[in-house]
Amino acid sequence: MIKKLFLIYFLVTIYSFVESTEVYGLKGSYEVEVNIEGSDKISIQEGMQEAIKKLMINLTGNSSAPNYNNLKAIFKDPENYINKYKLTSDPDSIKATFFFEGNRIRSFLSENNIPLWLSSTPLVLVYLPCSFNSSLNISDPTYVESCERLRSDLVDLSRTRLVDLSFPLMDLQDLRYLDSLSAVSFKTFMNKTVRRYNLENWLVCFITDDFGVLLEDHSCMSSLSENAETLGPSFNNLVNSINSKASLLVDKDKIIESKVSINGVLNFSALEKIIQELGSQVIINKFSLDVIKGTSAYFNLSTYGDLEDLRNLLNININFKEESDSSEKNLVYKFIED
Repeated sequence: MIKKLFLIYFLVTIYSFVESTEVYGLKGSYEVEVNIEGSDKISIQEGMQEAIKKLMINLTGNSSAPNYNNLKAIFKDPENYINKYKLTSDPDSIKATFFFEGNRIRSFLSENNIPLWLSSTPLVLVYLPCSFNSSLNISDPTYVESCERLRSDLVDLSRTRLVDLSFPLMDLQDLRYLDSLSAVSFKTFMNKTVRRYNLENWLVCFITDDFGVLLEDHSCMSSLSENAETLGPSFNNLVNSINSKASLLVDKDKIIESKVSINGVLNFSALEKIIQELGSQVIINKFSLDVIKGTSAYFNLSTYGDLEDLRNLLNININFKEESDSSEKNLVYKFIED
């Protein structure tokens, strides 16, 4: 049974297109690549503008970020937040890669009351009927091309928005239920399918209308809305909704004092890493090492926001795992070496 479950999990996630072990919002440096018109100063500056807008979409988790009034300052002078950049070229294009300072970017977001997306990469289950529909005229290259373009566009969107895509196995159980689609809605089918794979969010996209006529623009519906929309708005609205549930707004008007003990301090190198990790947390104002007992280090922390904000921030850090005896009076974590 365990082997079967592992196989199902492997087959579902093998279609993921983005790999992530680190929470994007907490990176020390953000690397953003864009295409530019040339290697001249104006083209590079325009590339900076495009890169900072892409970065803000990913850091806030919202595709509307380029329209935020409180982001105008950073859009105006993105070079103030860039460590370095590099140019590469091939026969077809020139690419610029910009490296943004993580701490400076997060400080700007905090000072301007902009939520920071702090979740790991979301996973969306995607069903493309054109990939499984036996009645589709596969001998017509326009249908095949449209289906391939839909999948390609989805991959591009998922990479841009830092989303993993998975697809149903479409094994006998899925196919058996799919046969009953004439009697149930796609929403009913997808809600049952995501439960089978222990997921929450789904997207269904079509290349034809109800009469089998090829659509000029692909049409989609999602777990957020059954209303048909084109691919871009449907995908972005779904991802915006997912990310809004995992965003942190740093409230610098509220400061609390907390005690945190961290187990697993086996050597000085581990202690250095713990201190470095705590110092990089966006809501920690200041902290001090109180005492070391055995393999446990005890810290006093001054943080912005609520205790739950601190707990959530530490819980998404791959180097910390909350222990069972953790409480509001004393948060207890185990340090996990990379």
